Amino acid sequence: MINLENFVKKYNGKPIDVDRLYGHQCVDLIKQYAIDCFGFSIGSFGGSAMTGWKNTINTFQKTKFEKITDLSKLLPGDIVFTTGSSENNYGHVVILLKVFGNGKIQVLEQNMGSGDGKGSDDFVKISFYDLNSKILGAYRYKESRIFTDVPDSHPFFNSIKWAKDNGIAHGYSDGRLGADEVLTVGRFLAFLENYDKIKTS
Repeated sequence: MINLENFVKKYNGKPIDVDRLYGHQCVDLIKQYAIDCFGFSIGSFGGSAMTGWKNTINTFQKTKFEKITDLSKLLPGDIVFTTGSSENNYGHVVILLKVFGNGKIQVLEQNMGSGDGKGSDDFVKISFYDLNSKILGAYRYKESRIFTDVPDSHPFFNSIKWAKDNGIAHGYSDGRLGADEVLTVGRFLAFLENYDKIKTS
């Protein structure tokens, strides 16, 4: 399996057509993501991203995925569903890469809009969205997290795991590390002190 950062490097600018149906659709990106980053296939979306969001055919099994409807709780690696463009009613599904404090998110997507799923304009790409009413919510893969805000797909997962395993990073009392927050001088010095303790022990 690979992490989210390597998944982006591997597929950005390329077409993905996992199911060999209707060209490279947005759902194909998610299917490939599950295979590469979670280690299993999630199967059919039932014809559209919107059907996948409604989960009418149990694409996102409750034992493996958590449904997120509070948009303030979105994390990198989440599978985010939108109403799609005004040109279709199939909905759209993307992979969340980053949440910005200004109400914007960075996503990895394929075939947004009225594309036919066959042209180069429908290839995988990084885009920016407003965190607004077009976003319905997300599904999050339930994995054993080292911190609640650090999924296995986090680009610095291995470094963060090393820091936790070696007693350098302890995180907050609520289980978060704050991995994507601004690092204050105080927190940086705490990390250095923890590192010094393990180095001299």
